[in-house]
Amino acid sequence: MTVFGKLQEKAKQKLSDQLGDLNINTKAAQPPPQPAQPGAQPSTRQLYSFRQQRGVNLGSLYTLEAWLTPSLFTNAPESQGKQGKSELEVVQGNGQEAKKLLENHWDNFVNEGDWNWFVQHGINTIRLPVSYYHVLPGHGDPAARNLMKGTPYEPHSSIYADCLPRIHALFDTAAKHGVGVLLDLHGCVGPQNDQHHSGVSSSFPGLWKADNANDLQKQAIEILVVLAKEFADRHENMVGIELLNEPANGPWLAKFYEKALKAFDQAGVRPDLPVIVSDAWATQFYSAWLGDGAAKVTHRHVAIDYHLYRCFTEKDRGTAIEDHANGLDLGCKDDNSDRGHTASWLSQMSNQANRNIIVGEWSSAVSGGSFECSAHHKDGHNARRAGRTKWGTSQLQAFEEFTAGNFYWTGKKEGKPDAGWCLYGAIEGNVLPSNLDPNADLWQSNWDAGAAAQYGKDEEERAWGGHKSYWASRGGDGVHDRFRRGFAQGWADSTTFWETDIGGGRKGNLIGYTGRWVQERVEAIKAAEGNPKDAWEYEEAMKQALRAWRRMLGEKRQK
Repeated sequence: MTVFGKLQEKAKQKLSDQLGDLNINTKAAQPPPQPAQPGAQPSTRQLYSFRQQRGVNLGSLYTLEAWLTPSLFTNAPESQGKQGKSELEVVQGNGQEAKKLLENHWDNFVNEGDWNWFVQHGINTIRLPVSYYHVLPGHGDPAARNLMKGTPYEPHSSIYADCLPRIHALFDTAAKHGVGVLLDLHGCVGPQNDQHHSGVSSSFPGLWKADNANDLQKQAIEILVVLAKEFADRHENMVGIELLNEPANGPWLAKFYEKALKAFDQAGVRPDLPVIVSDAWATQFYSAWLGDGAAKVTHRHVAIDYHLYRCFTEKDRGTAIEDHANGLDLGCKDDNSDRGHTASWLSQMSNQANRNIIVGEWSSAVSGGSFECSAHHKDGHNARRAGRTKWGTSQLQAFEEFTAGNFYWTGKKEGKPDAGWCLYGAIEGNVLPSNLDPNADLWQSNWDAGAAAQYGKDEEERAWGGHKSYWASRGGDGVHDRFRRGFAQGWADSTTFWETDIGGGRKGNLIGYTGRWVQERVEAIKAAEGNPKDAWEYEEAMKQALRAWRRMLGEKRQK
């Protein structure tokens, strides 16, 4: 029995202990994904999900936030002595008009002009925050609709009955533009945190601490299975599902993730659907957990989501904006300085996670204190904008270097231009570059495919020669053909990602989840060729090829 088969049998044996009495149909359970044939061309799904993701959040399109769309909260009643800031108060305060109000918002907040603008400025993926009540009321399966029972939104289910088709339409619109969609369960039953953006005004994360927390967690996993199956089967541009947004961290969270992963496998959720888990700001723990926990319960692709903000804590407010930016200085290795310390940390986390890491939320915002303690705080508006620009671009460069993707918070918001929290404001205010794809000029101009191929051949010869020389100097022999094949495969894959148009005339994609991509290629070799002892050479060569491709692009950008 293969390792994957043993893992599957072990998961089945422990199913009742791990999942309890979850109401999940396991008859359609699928085996772990089988390795593709060596050298198989990437599928459309793989091109979407494995490429470097340069994204934006569509915040407050579905799961509402008062500071982003305050006009919707005009009639929101008080909650806990303050004006309600969650979507539940919007629904409660608008009565019979709530359905019309929300449907008008869903239909008009993001329009065709926005999609065109996003694509023109380098966006290739969106992170879509939704809540359980946006999907379940309009679901065709009565069992799915039944999951609304006992929730604060159950009395308002009819308001959301026509929301699900709109979400499907959004996936279709995104695909037309060659844009992927990361579905994020922003508001869960419980809720999962104490924030208004969980869908309720609550300071109590009931998913973990309520008397019926176990029941709520089972319900949450059933909801996640419904969401995953509903969208992944229909949309090739679904790049993943994020289990929970910013959940309260504790000993319960990793266990919940592992139960959800097992439930996905048992319920027949597509085995090629990536699962994203929030690191709950415990990045070191969860980047290690990918190998120590997730890999032991599923063969599914799992990645972590880190949110980077520098405007909420006392330390953030007391740090000058230029120092925030200097922390992401990629070129600084001075141990006696704080320059580059954030970049160094992010690099370590990425290596530990095998690059299975994204930054699901970030912004160019800082607090007023970061401007006040800046050395340039008296130099006026232009100096403030220059500081914000350095902060924003430093983040972009670090994310491109160390992660598989990033998603700016947020795409749109009501009110005056906001260069800190709105992508429109950041780009049009020259805080961020006009195109978030640093290679846009290369693939949009006259790309010389022949020159790129020759570069690859030269790099292959150099790498192969160095590899042979290294082992020959240590008494090794042989032609190391496996190494050469691995490099050629890595270069061919990079070329395919770069040259394939998956929609909207978009080319120029890089492989973002490089660690996982190489892993799947190596597994294909092992499965087809009986686990050859020199498979490690193939793996190492592929990694070198993917790095060489990025190095080539860097050289071309400098010309």
